[in-house]
Amino acid sequence: MVTLNHLSEEDPSDDSPLLPEAVEAATPLRLFHRQPITKPDSWDFFLGRYLRRCHALNVNGCRSRSVALLLLYRSQNLALGAVLLFGCYSAVLIPAYFPLKTVVSPSDTNQHTNQVLLNRSASLLSDPCQPRWCLKHPWPLSCSGGLLNIPVFVQQDGPASWDLQPPLGFQGSEEHLALALASLPQPGLPPQLSRDGSCRRCVVVGSGGVLHGSQLGTHIDQYDVIIRMNNAPVAGFERDARSHTTVRLMYPEGAPRSTNEYQDTTMVAL
Repeated sequence: MVTLNHLSEEDPSDDSPLLPEAVEAATPLRLFHRQPITKPDSWDFFLGRYLRRCHALNVNGCRSRSVALLLLYRSQNLALGAVLLFGCYSAVLIPAYFPLKTVVSPSDTNQHTNQVLLNRSASLLSDPCQPRWCLKHPWPLSCSGGLLNIPVFVQQDGPASWDLQPPLGFQGSEEHLALALASLPQPGLPPQLSRDGSCRRCVVVGSGGVLHGSQLGTHIDQYDVIIRMNNAPVAGFERDARSHTTVRLMYPEGAPRSTNEYQDTTMVAL
């Protein structure tokens, strides 16, 4: 059983004092001042810290050790300076006493090659002519047996290899050969090739463009027999290859199309 007592609520009289109000405590304002930070030298910082530690521990011989460290630091600086000085002198003196190989330009290479060709040609022209040198120094080939017995030029009344098939002989082509020989305007060999018993100098001029810029034209004209291969050009290149041709030896598909290439040509061999 719960018994409720009469509760009364009375207002305080005006004479009773009120509780004092709480006064807010004033919070002090903290001021921060930025102090300049000085960065000590790394070696001074290390050395000073080492000395302070030595004094704090009261260890004997700290002063001598600090002097030794200072001397070591100076010796390291001297060694580094000596290495830098040696490197600078090496960078200046090595290129002077040991120069690198100069880069050869293509024009210098061509000029050197042309000079070699001129010297070689002048040496050949100044040497005495050697009769039958080509017959005494043939290049050995796998099928060279009997080639020297085959006549180089076929004449109307001369011998021919009728028992060999083309291209070494004319077996089966007798009629065509007779018609071709009969249609020639001048029978026989040209005067440059028909001088029996005399020594003649021969030169073969190719069509690969090696003589371009060589200025060998005057040297080439000093040879007795000039043989040009295929469509080796002469018009416009007289300074390097000259224009006179004794024999132009070529395949039908490689024959020059311009009539200027056949000027000053004695014989064409297909």
